[in-house]
Amino acid sequence: MRIEEFNSRFAWVNALLNSWPLLVDTDSIRTILCLSWDEQGIYSPGSQSLFYNGAVMMRLTLPFGVWLHLKPLRNLRFQCGLGWKLNGRIALTVRFQTDASAAAGVSGRNFGQAAGWARGTA
Repeated sequence: MRIEEFNSRFAWVNALLNSWPLLVDTDSIRTILCLSWDEQGIYSPGSQSLFYNGAVMMRLTLPFGVWLHLKPLRNLRFQCGLGWKLNGRIALTVRFQTDASAAAGVSGRNFGQAAGWARGTA
């Protein structure tokens, strides 16, 4: 399955990023390693979300993808990464977020986001 993304401000960028090889089938994305560390210890979260809450989270994917989530404060997170996301689209991500801005989302509300130090999607 292919999941296309759209940003109305840049139609030509959408056309480019929604074409192969910059957008691949979601079945071809594989997580090699995903570890998260929080107050309960180290665990291996799933692949429902690219980032998971915790003090530190790292994900390596094939084809190439390196994703890092750092949460130095209870209500501040830094997320960065380069490569193919779990939805199959290539991306360069560098962002700071609060729990509120993560829950608000970019194009609509993200329900079920983990807040504070709770485990879950970030």
